[in-house]
Amino acid sequence: MQEGEETELSVISEMNTAYIEMMLVNIGGESVLISVSDVSEVIRLQPLSQVPMAPEHLLGVCNVHGHIVCVIDPCRVMHLDGKPSEDSPASRFVSLRHPVMNLALRVDSVSELFRIQESEFSELSDDSSAFFRNAINIEGCEYRVINTQALFA
Repeated sequence: MQEGEETELSVISEMNTAYIEMMLVNIGGESVLISVSDVSEVIRLQPLSQVPMAPEHLLGVCNVHGHIVCVIDPCRVMHLDGKPSEDSPASRFVSLRHPVMNLALRVDSVSELFRIQESEFSELSDDSSAFFRNAINIEGCEYRVINTQALFA
């Protein structure tokens, strides 16, 4: 095989590799990943209107671009050990994609984006809840990936 053919084969191999873009967020002291394809936008915190007799995980609702968005505390919904930190300049609402519902997670921060090969994900090593679908090791740290569809159930 000649050098030009080898380079061409590596380019074709790269094109056939499936990548997923992931967003690293901090929720209650734990860093987790959310698929960028599941996120419609990241919003700065804004005042919430309380909903009478709402479940404790519903922090309130807000108006985003003319749509009412329900904002939830993922620590309470996903039964995470940590508690959300106090609101800070880094805190955000992460609005999730759904054809019918408008739902956002209140996160402590959005850290960075990763482009990860689909084959690098692994099964969870513990009995994590239905709110996590798999895990990945990035630079020596293992991160769980949120199953956003379970939040709409």
